[in-house]
Amino acid sequence: MLKKTLLKSLLIIAVGILGSQSLYYSARASSTATTSANSTIKIIADISITKDVGKDLLFADAARSDAAQTIAAGDSTAAAFTVSGEPNHTYTVTLPANATVFMTTGAGVAADDQVAVNNFTSLPAAGNNGLLSGAGSQALTVGATRAAIRASQTQANDYTASFNVTVTYY
Repeated sequence: MLKKTLLKSLLIIAVGILGSQSLYYSARASSTATTSANSTIKIIADISITKDVGKDLLFADAARSDAAQTIAAGDSTAAAFTVSGEPNHTYTVTLPANATVFMTTGAGVAADDQVAVNNFTSLPAAGNNGLLSGAGSQALTVGATRAAIRASQTQANDYTASFNVTVTYY
């Protein structure tokens, strides 16, 4: 009988201990806090680039065997563009790589029907250098170097090429 009483007592003590631990953890779990925050985004104006009217990259007339000619960005015969977008935002300028732009005449297949245009430069300089004004625009000019004219170059023809200038927000 003593054994039964002792077992009952131990059982009551164990239930009491477990119950008090449950109350302890229950009390701790109710000590939490919650808050909230907002998420926001502003969709900014698209960036765009337009060539200024009549402002193509214009190399001077050349004769056979003439040396290469460089037009610096900012020169009066440099190509001119207007970049527009979200006011006070920055952008990158990407110019053509060397050996990708060739002015051609006729079929443009023969070497004498092609003149390479390389070493493109811009103001603002290529890379992460553009900054739109408070009104959301900036002037951009592009220059490059025309290759030397070969002695065997096809003459009395216009040579033309188009090239891309890309602007991207960063």
